[in-house]
Amino acid sequence: MTLEDLDKVLQILEQHHPKGIGTTALAEKTGIEIYKLRKYLQNYEDYFVALPDEPKYAINSFGRFKGSRGEMLENHKSELAKQKVNSYWIFILICVGCFTCAMAVISNTP
Repeated sequence: MTLEDLDKVLQILEQHHPKGIGTTALAEKTGIEIYKLRKYLQNYEDYFVALPDEPKYAINSFGRFKGSRGEMLENHKSELAKQKVNSYWIFILICVGCFTCAMAVISNTP
């Protein structure tokens, strides 16, 4: 989930707090495809909570961020930065592996 998508979702959920909003209505208001939105809502339990007895979601006011949109956005930003760093390391390892294989082939060529 991008930082912009998370901000949109949190803004809409704040407007509908504490009653929550259904995924279809949330998808329409944010412009995020419903299948992506459902995945986000299920994967980010620290940010969102499903309301009991209703097919609606609300901001998680009892999680580690206590419903603070600013803290959620800051945390998500740092999580995205960590993912970027991990992607760079994977890319570097693949390049080193390819270089090693190429050198092995070249050194074994008569």
